[in-house]
Amino acid sequence: MPRQKKPTTTHGLEVGFCDSFGNGFLSEQPADQIERWALPRDNGTHLVIPWRPHARACGRNVTAYMVDVETSASFLNFFIGAFGSFPQDMCDPTGSKAREATSATAATCAPYEDRCRDRERIATFVAPPALRKLTLLDVEVTVRAYGSLAPLNNPDEPGEAVTHWCH
Repeated sequence: MPRQKKPTTTHGLEVGFCDSFGNGFLSEQPADQIERWALPRDNGTHLVIPWRPHARACGRNVTAYMVDVETSASFLNFFIGAFGSFPQDMCDPTGSKAREATSATAATCAPYEDRCRDRERIATFVAPPALRKLTLLDVEVTVRAYGSLAPLNNPDEPGEAVTHWCH
């Protein structure tokens, strides 16, 4: 039986995967998630995550990309509120605080090129000092991205519902 990787601990932040409904704390990413992420590493200010799109995303257009955050502690909602209310639309042309807290080597709401699986991408997320202090508490934070993919150049098709990723 192959050995499974353990979820990553980064300065008190334990990071694993969750299923497409936001449940669980898994060491392996569920196969139905479109963006295939490695477990993050912590560079001291950001979580850095290498990832590749799943082959079934290649040649498709991202028609929706929502990010939702849930926490097991109601007092944390105040901190999370600094990023605005959730879920947030990462494709909103007026911007979103969640999108501003991230950076990636590919645009969030851009089409995936035909051979998208061939190129590794990097996403980073700010891990501010206030959040790091909260890791001393027994608190669970789930961040899930979901939306839809549609064929390129076919604006009449509504798109297929997908989960991009979940941590």
